[in-house]
This record gives sequence, structure tokens and C-alpha cells, in this order.
Amino acid sequence: MNRQQLIQTIKDKRSYLCVGLDTDPQLLPVSLQGNPDGVLLFNKAIVDATRSTCVAYKINTAFYESMGSKGWQIMEQTVQYVGKSISLLQMPREAISEILPGNMRPLFFLNCILTPLRFLLIWERTV
Repeated sequence: MNRQQLIQTIKDKRSYLCVGLDTDPQLLPVSLQGNPDGVLLFNKAIVDATRSTCVAYKINTAFYESMGSKGWQIMEQTVQYVGKSISLLQMPREAISEILPGNMRPLFFLNCILTPLRFLLIWERTV
């Protein structure tokens, strides 16, 4: 989605809503706790409930990085589910040390463009 498409989406939906998908597995509804796909199912439910008014979704990578490689898979599946809406990746490196001590894992996604914007990265799907 480019700038003009974003402006048109805002006009069409009459909304500036950006929904944060900062999903903490420990705070999932009881019905999803213990389910290996609980975070993804929760994210999908949030997207389904907000798709008609939401123009962008923001993912705080710290929550997903704390789950290891499974978290990266969930994050990628969530972005795929969001589809054509803008997906923002928030990478708060100053706060993540509490969640992921030690060296940070490198950020790498195939078929994506990551653009730094202060502490926010914009994810634009290329396929």
C-alpha cells in the first residue's frame, strides 16, 4: 500500500484507526491459553473484528521475539492474514532487554521491505 492508497483507505473507511497486535501469550483469553496456535487465533479474531474500520496494524516485535522462532512464524502469519492493510513493525530496542536479554536476533524477512522510521519500521509486502 502506497501513500495515495493509504489516503484513499482513510477516506473510504472514514477512519485513522491503527490497531496494535502486541499479544502477550500470558494474557490470552482462558479459551486460548495452552493452545499452541492461541496467539495467532487471537490476532486473527482481532483483525476480523476491526478490518472494516482499521487502516493499519502495528506489531510490537518484542512480544513475538520473546517466543523464539515460533514467535517469528506467528508474526509472519499474522502479517499475511492482515493482507493488504499496512503492517507496522514496532521494534523498541530500549525496552526489549527485559524480555530478551543478551544479543538481539537479527531481523530478516524474505520478500519484504523494511524501512526504518525512527523506532518504527514499515513492512511493505513485495509479493
